[in-house]
Amino acid sequence: MDSEWPAKALAKIGRGILRMRLFWGWSQADLEHRSGVDQTTISRLERGVQRGLSLRRLAKILDALRVGDVLFEKPPTVPQTDLEIMLYGDRWNRAVTEADRRLHWPAPPEPVEDTDAWIGDAG
Repeated sequence: MDSEWPAKALAKIGRGILRMRLFWGWSQADLEHRSGVDQTTISRLERGVQRGLSLRRLAKILDALRVGDVLFEKPPTVPQTDLEIMLYGDRWNRAVTEADRRLHWPAPPEPVEDTDAWIGDAG
């Protein structure tokens, strides 16, 4: 297995945590106080060099940051042809739907239209 992949995954997790911490305007010390995970671990995690982080500590950090869904993007693959989609459906959408069904997760809400554009135009 490519040893580069775990490092890439750690870097992506760390980048996401750093983005959320900066979004809230918190220092690493603030996040330490809110999560109970020490600042040194948070620093290493944000830089993608923390090894052996338990899922429990990662969950504490994510909860403190008020992270909503953690979404995995569709993997880079050769796009399905129109015929393949017609015959077999969209593999990614099918996988997402099936995973949610198996885990008893509710269906995502329908997108809400931005009505501000037409509300004030009745003139």
